[in-house]
Amino acid sequence: MGGVETKKGEVLKEGAGYLPPSGLGVLFSRWRPVWVVIEQDALVFYTDKSKCKKKHQTALKDVQTCRRKGGQSKQYVLCMDLAHQQEQMVGFDTEQELDGWTEAIGRKAPRMVAAVPRLFKHEQHLGVSEGEITGLPPRWKALLENSDITKNEYERNREAVEQAVAFYTETVQLEALEEQQRAEEGEAEYRMILEEIAAESSPWGRYREIEVLYQTAAWCVYEVADSETDEVFMMKQIKIGEDVERVEIVKELKVLLQTKHPNIANVVEACFYDEDVFVVFENIRRRTLERISEKVEMQDREITAICRSVLEGLVFLHANGILHRNICTASIGFSGSFVLKLTNFGHCLNLCDRRKVSYWTAPEVIRKDGIDGRADVWSVGILALELLDGKPPYSGKDPIKVFYKIATEDPPRPDVEGETGVAELIRRCLVKRQDRRPDPATLLHGGLFEDCGQLGDIAAQVRDAEDKV
Repeated sequence: MGGVETKKGEVLKEGAGYLPPSGLGVLFSRWRPVWVVIEQDALVFYTDKSKCKKKHQTALKDVQTCRRKGGQSKQYVLCMDLAHQQEQMVGFDTEQELDGWTEAIGRKAPRMVAAVPRLFKHEQHLGVSEGEITGLPPRWKALLENSDITKNEYERNREAVEQAVAFYTETVQLEALEEQQRAEEGEAEYRMILEEIAAESSPWGRYREIEVLYQTAAWCVYEVADSETDEVFMMKQIKIGEDVERVEIVKELKVLLQTKHPNIANVVEACFYDEDVFVVFENIRRRTLERISEKVEMQDREITAICRSVLEGLVFLHANGILHRNICTASIGFSGSFVLKLTNFGHCLNLCDRRKVSYWTAPEVIRKDGIDGRADVWSVGILALELLDGKPPYSGKDPIKVFYKIATEDPPRPDVEGETGVAELIRRCLVKRQDRRPDPATLLHGGLFEDCGQLGDIAAQVRDAEDKV
């Protein structure tokens, strides 16, 4: 194969290096010193030179390209693109060290092509001697030995084989260079937006925790109170690591901080602290549509009033490049003055795990076929059916069966007599073909809501129900 042969336990290269900090530490924390070793078939990171405690290791067979990565707080950073669209970064103190490690890893990683700042042209020609291919650079030889090209094919058409390997090599190099440029541009944009919208400070001086509402490995949602006024808010703590879409998160947060809409849960402030981002927003968890629909039996006019406010919120989100993708009764709440508020969307206001069975999912989402804002319109139609019937279509069925029915059967229809406003709304929302389904703005101006009710009508019923509890 293309690597340098080493016996078990033998060290090909070792030296000092650095692993990047997690989360926002890429910007604000120091890289962690490690002792880096190439041994057998892995790149191993130890806590120190004694090599007693292993922190991490990367299989060299998974390394596809090596490239220098800019936009980091450390100057000399080697980024290895791995299998399964993952990457591993390691920092060094000098450019000579970075180049030396790139070369050493390349000699041991059978599939690696070095992504250098220029393309090279191989001037030698292939030959076959005693059944072995000759005249190849080591990396080309490694690529060929891991390919499906046979020795007979080498002999029959050496020029075509050389062209194929050269084209593959140059393509990988170009892709790596383009990816490096995108990463550097994204890192600069991330820093600029984050510094513009969020202060570096702890939220726990101003707010005190009341309750942990939801928690995953990536984020946690609290109910908190202002330490001075006792006003209650919700706060989401997001662990922004390198494996999440950091630029998209801060772009979304910027939209929510700088532009307000009455039908979106308002973000009050944001800050970053100890490698996490904290988003504080108004609290509507105690009055969700899911809870209200259990207390109040809604009629046609109330349902269309709710759907109108939902669509108005969606117009705002879509205009700012945000898809909701989780419209249901649990994702809709009401403020103290009974204004409808959308939550549970995007990165910043996604407050709980996606439901195991998403009855509200549009057919194109299941097919993964060009998803856009009209997928949210389908969900509005299912929401209207849920409010009308007390449960969404296919409720209680096996998850796979639900998705199969959504993708293959005709859209569900309400079991009501005659033409009503909500029945027409459902019919327009639940159009199977995405290209024939209207967007939220078209629905709002299509004459459906001229005779709908007001949210105040529901408010009176809710307050009566709450008074009886």
